[in-house]
This record gives sequence, structure tokens and C-alpha cells, in this order.
Amino acid sequence: MSFRDGWRRLIGALSAPPRSARGEAKRNMDELWDETRRYAVVIRVATDQAIAYAPDEIPHIRDRDMGASIGLDRCHCCYVFETDADLAFAKEQQLTDWLDRTTREQLAYNGCPKWVVDKFHVSFTTHEDVVRKAGGDYRMYFS
Repeated sequence: MSFRDGWRRLIGALSAPPRSARGEAKRNMDELWDETRRYAVVIRVATDQAIAYAPDEIPHIRDRDMGASIGLDRCHCCYVFETDADLAFAKEQQLTDWLDRTTREQLAYNGCPKWVVDKFHVSFTTHEDVVRKAGGDYRMYFS
């Protein structure tokens, strides 16, 4: 930060009207939501890249459920394979381990802090399981 930027920041802080506690709380919550939305995009990009770099033998990934929580404590991605047999094959060939590791690498590459990458939860399921347990309703299955 340059000397001029420091002065601008100081003058801005001194000339800003006092905030109420409610206004300050709203501003803090807005900042948290903005951070959550930014990291949700990073997660989407990282998982897109992990799927794009996947080996040819990996079974088809039908969908994925992903997201970031406020405060980034519970960020996750659940890859959805087409069938139970596809998931069993991926586990047997250690492709799920590869996908987990590559997802974390892509998160770090795209700017996630190390503590978010370390706490990031990668899981796997199948479309067949979604149909069995929630009648095919992804929102109900993942909530």
C-alpha cells in the first residue's frame, strides 16, 4: 500500500458517518455472503477442472453437489456417478482417490487458502442411490 493510499484510507475512515450496530452487523454479514459466493465459484471451477483432467477410464460423472458455507467451515463437493457399479469400479481402481486429490489441488491452484483445502469434504454417490433414497430428488437427497 502506498503512502497516498494510506492517507486516502485514513481520510475515508475519519469522514465516514458513524454506523449503528445494526448497520455494522449487516455490512459484516454482506461481506461473509460475498466471500461465500466467491468461494462457491472457485469450487465450481476447481471441480470442473478436476473432471476435465480425469483419466479416460473414469466412469461418467453425472452431476455433483457442491457449496461453501458462511465462514467457509463446511465447503464440500459430492460427485455423482451414474450407477453403483461405476462407483465400485472407481473405488477399486482408486479413481475416487485421484479425484479427491485433484480436486484439492485445483482448489489450491484457484486461490483457496490452505485451511479451506484441508477442511474441504469430497464425497461420492450414485444416481441410483439418489433414486433409491429420494425418488430422484437431488435437493431432498443432499439436504
